[in-house]
Amino acid sequence: MKKIARAALDILTVLITIAALAVIIPRVFGIRAFGVLSGSMEPVYPTGSLVYAVPQKQENIKIGDAVTYVLPAQKTMVTHRVVNINSETRDYIVKGDANPLADAGEVNYENVIGVVKFHIPLAGYAVDFALTLQGRMIVITLMIVLILLMILLQDDMPQTDNTSQKSNP
Repeated sequence: MKKIARAALDILTVLITIAALAVIIPRVFGIRAFGVLSGSMEPVYPTGSLVYAVPQKQENIKIGDAVTYVLPAQKTMVTHRVVNINSETRDYIVKGDANPLADAGEVNYENVIGVVKFHIPLAGYAVDFALTLQGRMIVITLMIVLILLMILLQDDMPQTDNTSQKSNP
């Protein structure tokens, strides 16, 4: 039973570590991760995906790029594809892949967080949940349980005697 518990603990530890690293490591390099909450970008970015947006200079963003941007009025993040660029006003016309029409408003370059470079299907659900109060409490509880289980499941290590005996010649 102890071996099964240790294996389950090891697997859970690895999964939590991978999940944390999937969000933390990209952030170190300026890459931001966002959960996809709607089907507007399906099938390329399915609902529940975690998309990674890399900051780009305005001149590097082109038609066809999927960009993540902030809607200032709602303070929400959106990922849609650039379908046209108004270089005079520094605005992008964007559209969700699954939407029949372009979005009503234009997106100013200043509101663009980055160009989506890759995604992980379904991982956005976990990240978005972990960012809620309930999710944070569960993550903290899991971490405490993991630490306690590690302590309880430690193998009995033989104690070594660090005292040295001196011999008298």
